[in-house]
Amino acid sequence: MIKKNAFGGTTAPLYETTSPSGKKIIFTVADLVQGGGKLKDPDGDGDHAHFKPKKSKPHSLADKVNKPNYGKK
Repeated sequence: MIKKNAFGGTTAPLYETTSPSGKKIIFTVADLVQGGGKLKDPDGDGDHAHFKPKKSKPHSLADKVNKPNYGKK
């Protein structure tokens, strides 16, 4: 008999913050751990390439999927 140990369909909680360049960045706790407590700014360069998020708010997967441009390239 095979016993299933993993739970399927779970997702990590998402958070949203604003980067120093003004862009909104969606991240998970795993992203923070991987980056040593810092996130990468897509428009940052030099000293502003990585930053520590100061304020963040929860962001749901539904918010991401319900955007008009979701799934378009």
